[in-house]
Amino acid sequence: MPIPYLHLNNLLSRVIPARSHQVFRFASFRRKYLTSENMALPSGKAFVWRRYEKATSKKPAEEQVEIAFDYKAASGNLERITMVRPLAGDFESTKSRIQHKIGSIHNPQLKKKTKKAKMDAEVATEVPAQDSVTVSITDSSGQLSVADKTGVTNFDAFYDEKSSRLCINSAYFQFVRNFPYIEKLALALSPIVGCPVPPSLDWRQDCDPPTSVDFQWYVTNEANISIASHDDEEFLTDPDFTFAGNGEFFCPAKEHAGKWLHLRLKIQRDEDWAIKSTAFRNHAVMDLDGEFMFEKRQREHCAEKLVGNRCRFVSYNVLADLYLDLKQEQSNLFFPYCPKEYQPASYRYPVVLKELKGYNADLMFLQEVDFRFYKRFLENFLSECGFTSEFQSKANVVNEGLVIAYNISKFRQVTSTSPSMIRLSELIDTDKYPENTDIVSLLDHQEHAPIKALLFEKPTVVQLVLIETLNGKPVLAVNTHLVCDPAYEMVKTIQALLCVRFISRIKKELDLRDIQILFAGDFNSLPDSAVVQLFTQGFVDAENPVWSGMGLSAKEDCIYESLAGYPEYTNYTKWDTDLGFCGCIDYIWASPAVSVEKVVPMPDHSLVTKHTAIPSAYQPSDHLPLICDVKI
Repeated sequence: MPIPYLHLNNLLSRVIPARSHQVFRFASFRRKYLTSENMALPSGKAFVWRRYEKATSKKPAEEQVEIAFDYKAASGNLERITMVRPLAGDFESTKSRIQHKIGSIHNPQLKKKTKKAKMDAEVATEVPAQDSVTVSITDSSGQLSVADKTGVTNFDAFYDEKSSRLCINSAYFQFVRNFPYIEKLALALSPIVGCPVPPSLDWRQDCDPPTSVDFQWYVTNEANISIASHDDEEFLTDPDFTFAGNGEFFCPAKEHAGKWLHLRLKIQRDEDWAIKSTAFRNHAVMDLDGEFMFEKRQREHCAEKLVGNRCRFVSYNVLADLYLDLKQEQSNLFFPYCPKEYQPASYRYPVVLKELKGYNADLMFLQEVDFRFYKRFLENFLSECGFTSEFQSKANVVNEGLVIAYNISKFRQVTSTSPSMIRLSELIDTDKYPENTDIVSLLDHQEHAPIKALLFEKPTVVQLVLIETLNGKPVLAVNTHLVCDPAYEMVKTIQALLCVRFISRIKKELDLRDIQILFAGDFNSLPDSAVVQLFTQGFVDAENPVWSGMGLSAKEDCIYESLAGYPEYTNYTKWDTDLGFCGCIDYIWASPAVSVEKVVPMPDHSLVTKHTAIPSAYQPSDHLPLICDVKI
């Protein structure tokens, strides 16, 4: 049972404008206050924020002060007082405004007259305040502060070091400055039975961060049910609301199917607190008929975590939302066989979170991870699951990229001066990387001009993270996603060659004894390709057809093994005899010192094709993850 929090009534509502997932230093909400939307504040506190109002065509930019507190009326009801004033404005005007608001509580007729005249904030200050309302600002001992002098600005009044309390008649309100401020609280993901569903939570960056946030989830049978207008103790016992769980990542259970979610946050900054409540009315909890495709695989092969020097590796292309244009008709979609409602990120992301957790992995290599997915959900989720993760976006401001995540119970990161990533086209610089002179010579042939242009155009990067086991064995974890166009096998081969040489260079620079290389990713290359030959044999001879008769003899002093073998396919989008793709294009390469204990079998083909191909309602990506248990 959750701790009963105070829930204040008479809370107004507002609408937060939609905004991107990027982080902005300031937010501009005109006459719309976070504190008036289901936000409970402690009694005897006045919350004060500095904010920035952006310039418009009608008025210049302006720094402002936002004030919010709850005033107890003679009836015993609590009335929320909120206002936004110019920071450089005259405090006397603000003082009069407070007097008018308090006077309106004691004399409702004054409030009605103000509404009838449709007076704005500035005009309202001209309404005579009641003589019985006194407003002042004092220090902690009750002495009047600088605010009671003439010519004082709002900044002086609210931010002077001696300004400690707002006094209204005999009531005192201790200032709480710069308290954590939520700009947006929403449910961007679809709630699905058994799948983690976190809220989308944006904190204003120029306010203090919270020291703790307690997430309380409730379910209700009705979408538009109102929050009880009583105290929190009564709300918690209201039969319309059922407490469902705590935590940022809530997993709806079977009994929650068809119900609606409600979230309450207790935001703490040291001794100060506030409570934010929001009802999520955009989606009821969904429940699929049957289990997800990956659940059988997890149940039979990944149910237990590995111990000792045994580790489980996973490589998985999770399918970026960036490339799905879902505005088209169903028949024109890239995955026309998958119903449109199961393709949006809002549906697939919770399923991906459930899937990743269920593998009980120790080291994961992920590709096609949307930046917004990582920053908003995945990073925190992995941390909660015991992982440290590193994200690396592709070049050219592409908002998807690579993630390497390692379990802190098995690995720790090692500080290194070596780069954590590099764009592959940067390696075509013979001054810095003379080992690639032969590649540059090949690309300088006129007939290879399109290949050279494509190589420089593609945003492909290679990601590197140096970690070590808890007993000190170094591991260089490497991740990439090579170009996918099957018409440019030479580009993929050159990219793979650049990767192999760069890894060899980094390995030499690190000069660590017995370092093991793990290189995973989506290589978009079949087992009989030149790319796979390069990894398994250490060379691609000049006669290989991939060079189109203008080849180079690429011989490298390294040979890798495919830890997960060569399954029939890791990508399956074949939905007609001549349409779609089926093939093995994902690999986990490793130096020979890594000993494979078990390769987790791929899902039964009947499961993959049960809904034609993947993705589907039961599988969130067009790829299948590679999974293997090894000894290090």
